Amino acid sequence: MKLTKALSGLLLLAVLQGASANTKCSAEWYDSDRSCLERARTLFGTGQFDETQKALDKGIALNPRNAELFYFRGVLYSTLKRFDLALADMDQALSLNPTSANYYIARGTLYSNMTKYDLAIKDYEQALRYEPRNDSARVNKEYCEGELQKIAAAAAGTKISSAPNLGVAVSTAVPIPVPKAPKEKHTKRGGTDVATVANDSAELQRLTKELEAKQKQKDQESALAAKLEAERKEKEELLRKLAEIKVASRTADKKAEEEAKPEDKPVKDKWALIIGISKFKNESLNLKYPSKDAKDFYDYLVTDGKFQKDHVKLLLDDQATRGNILSELGDRWLPRMAAPDDLVLIYFSSHGSSSDMDVGGVNYLLAHDSEPDQLFASGLAMQDLTRVIKGRVHSDRVVLILDACHSGAAEPEAKGLVRVKNVDAEAIAQGTGQMVISSSTPSQVSWESKEVPNSVFTRYLIDGLKSKNGKATIGEAFNFMKDKVQNEVLRARGVLQTPVMKSKWQGTDLIISTPPIEPRVGL
Repeated sequence: MKLTKALSGLLLLAVLQGASANTKCSAEWYDSDRSCLERARTLFGTGQFDETQKALDKGIALNPRNAELFYFRGVLYSTLKRFDLALADMDQALSLNPTSANYYIARGTLYSNMTKYDLAIKDYEQALRYEPRNDSARVNKEYCEGELQKIAAAAAGTKISSAPNLGVAVSTAVPIPVPKAPKEKHTKRGGTDVATVANDSAELQRLTKELEAKQKQKDQESALAAKLEAERKEKEELLRKLAEIKVASRTADKKAEEEAKPEDKPVKDKWALIIGISKFKNESLNLKYPSKDAKDFYDYLVTDGKFQKDHVKLLLDDQATRGNILSELGDRWLPRMAAPDDLVLIYFSSHGSSSDMDVGGVNYLLAHDSEPDQLFASGLAMQDLTRVIKGRVHSDRVVLILDACHSGAAEPEAKGLVRVKNVDAEAIAQGTGQMVISSSTPSQVSWESKEVPNSVFTRYLIDGLKSKNGKATIGEAFNFMKDKVQNEVLRARGVLQTPVMKSKWQGTDLIISTPPIEPRVGL
């Protein structure tokens, strides 16, 4: 009996001594679910994963109601990438303890690693429900939401990428933290220490926090990259829309211009009123060549210009009274003859007055019976002339040629009343299809030639219209005449005379000599 007791004592001592040296062996005979959990934590920390699983399996067999055992085995399976088994254990842990934020975070991370981001988000939201300030749950939830946005963008045919040069990589979810093992002691039986199972997992906790901090930094960098990418795409979209607006605007402008552009139509008939006044009722106003200029222009029209003689009205000297001119323009002739598709040409060679000579600031052309000191009553106001042409002449094509200026009273070879300004062609050209050609700019003199009995302007205008075998456009004839006038006047007078053409003409440039396609009988 004593021997038996002695052997028993020795066996007990041996077991106790063995327990102190080897936790695995010491736990065999008195294992509980809690000791199995602590042993598993120790084994897991040293990388002995097979032994860790055995300890956890045994603990679960001892107490299948211990949620922490299922949770930790889920952590082990997750480490081994056995996600299905890990998920089953996490489900069981949550069924046993449905208020654990850590369990929800662990299962959410499993879902995230399995790319089931919607389920992961739900678990992170549950964790935040129980621990609203849990940074791990919040960070992982934001990450999963970002991944879902990328998937949605990819499905829509777009691509979300990080901003250039930031070095930001798309991060993965925060790893499942290994749960902290509380320091516990399994103490003696009868006052003697049987075993001390204490596992300080401070290093694991430090690593977990370090990973969480790095993950948080990566998420912040990813958020910044996403923001920059969104701003870049927004800018690109704004630039694209701006370009579309500009293209649409140009297209609309071009379309409006094309719609507004009148269709080129042939000249059906041609009419001209030619006025030249060298001899005035007031003989102090007499000039040398306006009557001859007008007659020469008339001769050009009825020959090379292909105007019918009964379509050209010539008023010279005493025929060119104010009343006759206005009557032919606005009453008894042009309004009755000219039709919309006809060409109307009006040539006027006489004196002109500047707006400075009238209290109302009006420009006047002088008729045979005009008086310089009664311009309002006896002159032809330019504004009235253009109003009559526009309102009473029905043609869409009107060319007004003015060989007049406002200077030269002291110069016997220049036209005009006082040395002021010429007609402003810009102010006269009004409305679609009107063209005004003036012999000089508003500040210049129109000179008569020293070489031939004509004004320099009319002589070279006729030559220009005859150029190119009579096929020169009015623009080409003007350019020819302008160069010739400037050269001759500068050489002969030492001053400038620059003819001016102002046009509201639309469509093909006019050729004066174009024959009419439907000539009618004149009056």
